[in-house]
Amino acid sequence: TGALRFSPDGTILGVAHRATSEISFVDVATGTPGKPVRLPIWAGDYQFIDDGATILVGNQSSSTVYALDRSTGEAKRTFDAGSGVAAIAPIPGTTRFLVSNVQLGLVQVFDATTGEVRDVIPVGQQPQAILVTEDGRRAYVANAASASVSAIDLGTMAVTDTIAAVATPPGRGALGVVRASGPLVPRLLSNVVGCVPAPRVLFGAVLLRPCLLTERLEVVARARLTLRRLPRLDRAGRQVHGRPQDTPHGPYGS
Repeated sequence: TGALRFSPDGTILGVAHRATSEISFVDVATGTPGKPVRLPIWAGDYQFIDDGATILVGNQSSSTVYALDRSTGEAKRTFDAGSGVAAIAPIPGTTRFLVSNVQLGLVQVFDATTGEVRDVIPVGQQPQAILVTEDGRRAYVANAASASVSAIDLGTMAVTDTIAAVATPPGRGALGVVRASGPLVPRLLSNVVGCVPAPRVLFGAVLLRPCLLTERLEVVARARLTLRRLPRLDRAGRQVHGRPQDTPHGPYGS
């Protein structure tokens, strides 16, 4: 069994069967499953659109996202998203949907009616899960290889924030590593250490933060920063000796 998805009105539960490339649709009120619908590909991810009449299906092995009739499985339209489709997320109140691509490091915005690619948004490395807010104004994309989350403004279709994440496991350790990637990394580094290093160069840096009592900058820790410039995004890493104010896993770092 694969992904479980509810229809927009919550009356139908979709249950994906990866081994057989099928989806069963269960009536939530009665618990009665309908006849499984055969898919042209196995469902890595799928979502309901058109008030539940259509499902969008894709996976990381296929470059095609299919719009299928929920009742018959017949293809209504196909979308070329490139190999590596990880997640699909409709934007509420619109005909558009997002597709994350783990190989390209991108989120693509498709129009479900015309089939056009409306926007292409660079994010972090290996973007996977996508969460769209209920008001359809923002989306959050989890970047697996970057240990970060990209926040997207769906009005401008641009990344507005990169949420960095601890890349080392919880527990005692000599170093804590934090990684971030995306188009806002240079601005992030500038805000944290006051400069942007040359790509692929290791250098020592002093991490500063405002002191709430004196309104002056105070030294938090000394760290090693790296910046790698890739064709579609920037990626930065920070290695710092574990301190409680730098990492969330206690006084020994992460």
